[in-house]
Amino acid sequence: MLFVIGTFLYGLVDAERDLASFKEPYTFHFKSGEGTQLRIFLRHFDKGVLLRNAIDNSIEFRKWDDVVSINKRIPDKSGPLICSLFGWNCGSRNIAGPL
Repeated sequence: MLFVIGTFLYGLVDAERDLASFKEPYTFHFKSGEGTQLRIFLRHFDKGVLLRNAIDNSIEFRKWDDVVSINKRIPDKSGPLICSLFGWNCGSRNIAGPL
C-alpha cells in the first residue's frame, strides 16, 4: 500500500512540474492551417499528443492525424565541459578568465 501511495505522490509532483515548466518548447505545424505554433510537449499517446500552450496556459490534445510536423531547436552545447555537466550557461567564454 505504501508503494501505491508513493507512486501516486511521485506522479502528482511530476505532473505539477510539467505544468509549471517553460523549458524546451517544440514547434508544431498542424493540418488545420493555424501555422507554426510553440507548444510544450507533455505526453504522447497512440492516438495523439498532449500539449500545453504556455501563452494562455491551456492544455490541448491533438490527434496524430492533425499533426504535420514537430521540430525542436537543439541547444548550443559549445563551451567548457564543466559548464554542461553542471548546467551552467557559460557559452563559449573562458570561465577562468585571462591570467
